Amino acid sequence: MIPEVMRESAIDAPQRVARLRRQGGVDAVLDMIAQIKSTSAKTAHYKALLEADNFTQAEIDRIARDAGRDLASSPSDLRSVLDEMMPARNTAQSSGRKSYPSTAAKDAIRESMKAAIQTVTSSSDKASLLKQYAAGGDPQAVLMALRGARDVTSDGDKSSLLQTLAAQSLSSGKVDLRRAYFDAVNSIASDGDKRAVLTAAAPYGHANPAVTKEVIQSAATITSDGDKAEVLILVTKQRLLTSNSLREAFMAAAKTITSSGDYKRVLLAAFEQ
Repeated sequence: MIPEVMRESAIDAPQRVARLRRQGGVDAVLDMIAQIKSTSAKTAHYKALLEADNFTQAEIDRIARDAGRDLASSPSDLRSVLDEMMPARNTAQSSGRKSYPSTAAKDAIRESMKAAIQTVTSSSDKASLLKQYAAGGDPQAVLMALRGARDVTSDGDKSSLLQTLAAQSLSSGKVDLRRAYFDAVNSIASDGDKRAVLTAAAPYGHANPAVTKEVIQSAATITSDGDKAEVLILVTKQRLLTSNSLREAFMAAAKTITSSGDYKRVLLAAFEQ
């Protein structure tokens, strides 16, 4: 039991990894890590392994794939391990490590993440997992998180997730990220939660009019006249109606308001700008 306890607590991880690699190479180390239950201990052993710099492309790819499988339920740990595979930014410190993980290895990591997310039943846990996974800013990770957001059952959790992802999704200018973001927004049933997300998204329309148009069109799907009006008034206050196309979309959305009072508020806000 003592060796198992030491592995699970990550005691002497560097020495253990070095000994196993001398005896059986990278495969022996990875086989040992696969037996560890604790994700923190797995992470410590992966990092100890990556302290070396003499890997083949095949070895780097296997490390990446195994880490993706073992640490998919803990994106922050997975990210810390993958960061160790990147060459040092300071060339004076660069160890000459042979290669990055290949595209195939990165695809395998994403598939492991998808599988891990699908097994999570708690809405808040799923949202938290998606936030962690997208935190590094990799566009493919953000895209996967946005697509996963549609499966978050709680509108509150979904709203919180999308507000967190707004900057990464809407400031890059990437069409696929913008569309995936608003696809997720339009899956929110709660008017208040949808309004909160659109309020967070609207300022990104200054740099990209396409974002403004998406905000306006999503606002038109809000059932509550009060919430719909507040989003449209925000658009005017942000001075985002910079083209005829946007003004036409704005008026089309305004006309879906049935409350005469809210409709009047929206029109006055537009005329004052």
